Amino acid sequence: MDQEALLVGKATDQHPEKRTVSTISCILGIVSQALEKLAYYGLVPNMILYLTVEYGMGTTEAANILFLWSAATNFFPLICAFIADSYTGRFPLIGFGSSTSLLGMLSLWLAAMIQPKCDKSIDVCQPITPFQLFLLYSFFTLTSIGAGGVRSSCLAFAADQLQLNNTTRISTSALETLFNWYYFSVMLAYFLSESLLVFVQTKYGWQIGFGVSLASMALSVALFFAASPFYVKFKCEHGLVSGLFQVLVAAFRNQHVDLSEEYIISYHHETGSSFSIPSQKLRYLNKACATSNPRQDLTLTGNSQNPWKLCTVQQVEDFKSLVNVLPIWSTGIILSLVTACQASFIVLQAKAMDRRTFIKGFEIPPGCYGVFMIISFVLFLVIYDLVVIPSVSWALKKPFRLGVMVRMGAGIAISVLCISTLAIVEYVRRKRAREEGGTLLSAMWLLPYMLLGGISEALISIAQNEFFYSELPKSMSSVATTLSGLNMAAASLVSSWIVTAVDTATCRTWIIEDINEGHLDYYYWLMTAFSLLNVVYFVWCSKAYANAMAMALRLYLLLIVFVSSAIVSFSLYEDQVGLMDWHQRYIGKVKHAVFHTQKTGRKRVIVSTEENVVASLDLRHGEIFWRHVLGTKDAIDGVDIALGKYVITLSSEGSMLRAWNLPDGQMVWETSLHSAQHSKSLLSVPVNLKFDKDYSILVFGGGYLHAVSPIDGELLWKKDFTAEGFEVKRVLQPLESSIVYVLGFLHSSEAVFYQIDSKSGEVVAEKSTAFPGGFSGEVASVSNDKVVVLDSTRSILVTISFVDGEISFHKTLISNLVEDSGEAEILSPLLSNMLAVKVNKRTIFVRVGDQGKLEMVDSLSDETAMSDSLPVADDQVAFASVHHEGSKIHLTVKLVDDLDTVLLRESIQMDQHRGRVDRVFINNYIKTDRSNGFRALIVMEDHSLLLLQQGAIVWSREEGLASVTDVTTAELPVEKDGVSVAKVEHTLVDWLKGHILKLKGSLLLASPEDVVAIQEMRMKSSGRSKLTRDHNGFRKLFIALTRAGKLFALHTGDGRIVWSTLLNSPACARPSGISLYQWQVPHHHAMDENPSVLVVGRCGSDSSSPGVLSFVDVYTGKEISSSDIGHSVVQVMPLPLFTDSTEQRLHLIADTDGHVHLYPKTPEALGIFQREFQNVYWYNVEGDDGIIRGHGMKSSCAGETADEYCFTTRELWTVVFPSESEKIISTLTRKPNEVVHTQAKVSTDQDVLYKYVSRNLLFVATVSPKGAGEIGSVTPEESALVVYLIDTVTGRILHRLSHQGCQGPVHAVFSENWVVYHYFNLRAHKYEVTVVEIYDQSRAENKNVWKLVLGKHNLTAPISSYSRPEMFTKSQSYFFPQSVKTIAVTSTAKGITSKQLLIGTIGDQILALDKRFVDPRRTLNPSQAEKEEGIIPLTDSLPIIPQSYITHSLKVEGLRGIVTAPAKLESTTHVFAYGVDLFYTRLAPSKTYDSLTDDFSYALLLITIVALVAAIYITWALSEKKELSEKWR
Repeated sequence: MDQEALLVGKATDQHPEKRTVSTISCILGIVSQALEKLAYYGLVPNMILYLTVEYGMGTTEAANILFLWSAATNFFPLICAFIADSYTGRFPLIGFGSSTSLLGMLSLWLAAMIQPKCDKSIDVCQPITPFQLFLLYSFFTLTSIGAGGVRSSCLAFAADQLQLNNTTRISTSALETLFNWYYFSVMLAYFLSESLLVFVQTKYGWQIGFGVSLASMALSVALFFAASPFYVKFKCEHGLVSGLFQVLVAAFRNQHVDLSEEYIISYHHETGSSFSIPSQKLRYLNKACATSNPRQDLTLTGNSQNPWKLCTVQQVEDFKSLVNVLPIWSTGIILSLVTACQASFIVLQAKAMDRRTFIKGFEIPPGCYGVFMIISFVLFLVIYDLVVIPSVSWALKKPFRLGVMVRMGAGIAISVLCISTLAIVEYVRRKRAREEGGTLLSAMWLLPYMLLGGISEALISIAQNEFFYSELPKSMSSVATTLSGLNMAAASLVSSWIVTAVDTATCRTWIIEDINEGHLDYYYWLMTAFSLLNVVYFVWCSKAYANAMAMALRLYLLLIVFVSSAIVSFSLYEDQVGLMDWHQRYIGKVKHAVFHTQKTGRKRVIVSTEENVVASLDLRHGEIFWRHVLGTKDAIDGVDIALGKYVITLSSEGSMLRAWNLPDGQMVWETSLHSAQHSKSLLSVPVNLKFDKDYSILVFGGGYLHAVSPIDGELLWKKDFTAEGFEVKRVLQPLESSIVYVLGFLHSSEAVFYQIDSKSGEVVAEKSTAFPGGFSGEVASVSNDKVVVLDSTRSILVTISFVDGEISFHKTLISNLVEDSGEAEILSPLLSNMLAVKVNKRTIFVRVGDQGKLEMVDSLSDETAMSDSLPVADDQVAFASVHHEGSKIHLTVKLVDDLDTVLLRESIQMDQHRGRVDRVFINNYIKTDRSNGFRALIVMEDHSLLLLQQGAIVWSREEGLASVTDVTTAELPVEKDGVSVAKVEHTLVDWLKGHILKLKGSLLLASPEDVVAIQEMRMKSSGRSKLTRDHNGFRKLFIALTRAGKLFALHTGDGRIVWSTLLNSPACARPSGISLYQWQVPHHHAMDENPSVLVVGRCGSDSSSPGVLSFVDVYTGKEISSSDIGHSVVQVMPLPLFTDSTEQRLHLIADTDGHVHLYPKTPEALGIFQREFQNVYWYNVEGDDGIIRGHGMKSSCAGETADEYCFTTRELWTVVFPSESEKIISTLTRKPNEVVHTQAKVSTDQDVLYKYVSRNLLFVATVSPKGAGEIGSVTPEESALVVYLIDTVTGRILHRLSHQGCQGPVHAVFSENWVVYHYFNLRAHKYEVTVVEIYDQSRAENKNVWKLVLGKHNLTAPISSYSRPEMFTKSQSYFFPQSVKTIAVTSTAKGITSKQLLIGTIGDQILALDKRFVDPRRTLNPSQAEKEEGIIPLTDSLPIIPQSYITHSLKVEGLRGIVTAPAKLESTTHVFAYGVDLFYTRLAPSKTYDSLTDDFSYALLLITIVALVAAIYITWALSEKKELSEKWR
């Protein structure tokens, strides 16, 4: 096609040739292909709904499957086009493709007939069988292959029918007319499929809908083969594909050929060919057909001797023509990405919009909106071909046609407007749906996108096909007609990459199942940006079309840049993929739960916990949608949902009210409420406020009742109830009532009742009635006008009724309800017209009559947990009860009004290590059979959270790990020969699945689930998750003890729970004050023994309560023994230097009587202890009294008790801090197992400093009593911080340092001979860090070399705390810019590696700070020698380097502690942080100087060595050859 025809409105075909072939073949072919398109396109629109609804797939997973299907469907035609043009011809390939597509659609129809059954009300599907998946994926595979056969040849086959023979060309006008009418028929079929077939699928189901597509495809196949006698069938040109490759190979092999006229004799061309001399475009390829010696390169018949070395000019020009069109072809990728590839998302949009029409009761199915794009496409073609072109031609007095370049450019420009309108519509739709309580935008707002998209597609698709068909040679006609389809393949692939990238980069917040909660508009704006870039790119390509080689190179470079950027964007650091660290998110023990299970949106449950966390959990999987961890003093008192979109939380004893956005957890507003006194806080969200804005939120706290607007948190009115002795108990607002009822007690003997106008806050009425017996304070609300209270003797239940403004009492003796009654307790569940009372370890249900009369209707065991009442119908209310029976729990749901009616009774097998059921929350849903179904959220004794539904545990969360109190480490067992604890069997299927996942990851096609699977595979292959110890000591167990008394063993490799055990003491149900100690740590001769830990607790909250000991096997988690030790526990003192023959460590336990008890109670342990009896010292700190006491052993308790393992103690010393000036706020000692590599430090002037290293040093920090409060609560003159270093054997104060004008809290770390502590400087209004290093002056004489030689030194002299040490200290203070929660220090196996401070900041991150930054020897201008030693110049502040955060961008919410443990590799230390979250990583403070990294490439090292050896040999050989040639000269 000439350049003028490409760009200018000129008709190149003024005299069309007369067609001699019958038009019957064209008509039959077009009808056959239209039926095929009708069948195929009828399946596309609703396919995403079919996969997500019927197969339970996620939106991202289903979209990626459809993108890949679309890519394959549009890519196979290119392959089949080459096959058709080179081997089979077009007619056989179309027949093959049609038949294959028929088989694929038959598979889909069969899959629909046996599809998995799903309960849509609860989003639960039956498991999909492998046969169902086989049929589903067979459909995708067969239709992709079939589409390749049909689409590769159908348009070229139709064009064949207009030709006299295989060599003539069709005129431009005839070609454009053919393409227009071909696309008209296709779009007509598309219209019918989008409207009729989609309607049938939506209305009558998948089986009938897919059956119609199957019938249409069968008719297409029959019609195509029936019309076979009428078709014009041309033979293919063999060797087309190989000919293209031959050009590349020949050009490469002839790269040395000089194309100058002096060298080239001729160009090889076939006889009669229209090309005898190649063009000058892509001149490099001319080398493939150039020859300087025809006699040698050609045969006698004129053919090439070797086609792979010498090609014809025709082959070269064919290849050039294909390269020439590639830049223009690439511009269609983004266009297809903007229009066709968004179809799945538009279906989801339409589903969330108002699809009603002017026809009453008729809604347009969401998959039918693509019809409007087809209508736009067809109407534009008709108007353009029948109206615009004739009109312009008549006006110009000559034939007129728009050039293909102009049409393509116009289509690409319109696509920008197309996708931008879609983004605007989605923004408005989402905003209205979220901010106006679910108001739906009309789906007709999608029409602008549809109309513009249809015009854009009509302009560019026909123009591209015309361009390709005209520019490529006739032998490549099939290839030419499939290139536009290849755009769709590339666009689908790119779209899959983009969706996966967006899903990963945005943490699955843009594209999610509920588009109201996502940000699909952001995704559309991203597509708009791509479209704008595509316009610029097309202009660049069209201008440079003549310079095809330059364009090809530019395109190649652009692709390289794009792929490189994609790879960089998908690159992950090793710690980010979980190979060196892991992070686990928790919420804590749940105390409030509110279900949100509307039809639209994700089903979720809103919870608040004892860790001050408010969170939204997915009801399907238990995952955290969002959460917020409030401060330690911001305890949550209540949670509810208002207006269907706001989560309301009340915290800080009723003084802080917040509203959070339900979908994403963003704070909407926050209101601080006035508080005058401590009181119970109450949150009341009226039932009307669930959907009606006119009602207000009622909050009582701090003595005031507040009414707050749910829209913006504005305080509407406030009522004062701070009268002395008055306590509000209930705030009630009946349904559709404007009166608020407030019930309270005055001095616990008078009931006061207020009626308050909810609009103005004015008191409408006030009544009070005295009750001589007094009230205990326990209240149960049973209705809007009745409450039941317990009197002060706990033997009488009093029903208080307030009807028509009058208060009445009705007393009922508990002894009249149940025999042998004792003290009663009203339980917390809120039941309608009923209350639950605990009496004599039984729970009785008492119904409240109309006149306040009470009647017992049922009783349950004491260990029964009950839920609040739940409306299940218009006039029915139900509640749930859960109780244990052996290893099962029984869930029962009954009607409150009729306890004999059981709505649900289920039994679930439960792990005994979860304990009893603590709380239960229920929610109902409507099943497909219109009956009531129930799901129960239960909180167990170990704080775990479980969802029960349909007699099974749907999911569980180990929330006990959010309250870790103590942590220790344990080694894993040694791997025996031939035995691996973590053995994994790999089958052939697993092997293939693994390689497919790796391939998807390499191609950036992996979904988030695939990424997780790839990570697990990498971890398994790396061996980090094995349950045996490794030679580097990287695999360990962290034993964590929780507040609930449960032990967890966590693997350092991946953080998984190896085992968990809830301690079960026979002496008491729930021990308090529990702590964890290492009991048995086998080494060398005791390797056959399993290590164990000791858990010490008390049976009661008082210090005099008897103690309980539990011993737990570290490898199995089995509780070896548990017993009541018969005495109290005040302090536990491990003796790490004393162990028996089985490596059991000796422990002393002190009681309140001043005695200590030895454990284990064995003769061997007693003998070991008695040998060291006089060398055992211990101390205790009485923080409230400001006293520290030191103790030593005295004698056995033989005179007082028969226990030979009991010993008396004597007080050795006492340090008393004056209570009027000092208060103990922190104490700290060194780790008993810390290793000190060297006791000397050599300074820059060759001076030797000897560290004062002692296990008996105690760090104590005191502060003025006024300074013990909050920071800033005192003036600098009123507070002083004093720190002490005390020897715990003698009580001697070794060092004292005072900080005037400073206060706590103090966080410190003690290691070797130094201590670092953090506090607040009131004068500077900044946080400070001070370091104190202690050195032994008594060893200074050892610096004399002659004394060392003569042996006159004291290096081997024993060190005793009783000998007064000669010591000196070095200290320095620095400003630190952040508040600190905790501080730890790294520890390594030999203590050689330099130390790093691990600082837990107020932002719940962990900062690694090199110990050199807190070196007290830092100076402003260090000398050269000091710089060489590593001393850093002095600054007033410590630096915070972002790269030094070992948690990176993660947070350990509620950070409480950091534990470090050495690995066997000296450079490495384990770091474990706990709070509400858990975090683990391996840290190398001085880098891994003693090992190679895990990703070190041994293969690359070997290749490098081989390459070097080869290079040396080649260089030697060349030098020898050169030397020899030099000699021959």
